[in-house]
Amino acid sequence: MEQMPDTFQSLFIGYAVIWTMLILYVLRLGIKINQLEKKQ
Repeated sequence: MEQMPDTFQSLFIGYAVIWTMLILYVLRLGIKINQLEKKQ
């Protein structure tokens, strides 16, 4: 292997994007649940 393929970088970027979206979604869900619990 003389040259590293570019797939590792794109794979890492893809995983990073997916994980950030997942974390943001879970955080927003938690905030909405907290707001609903406060109303009751």
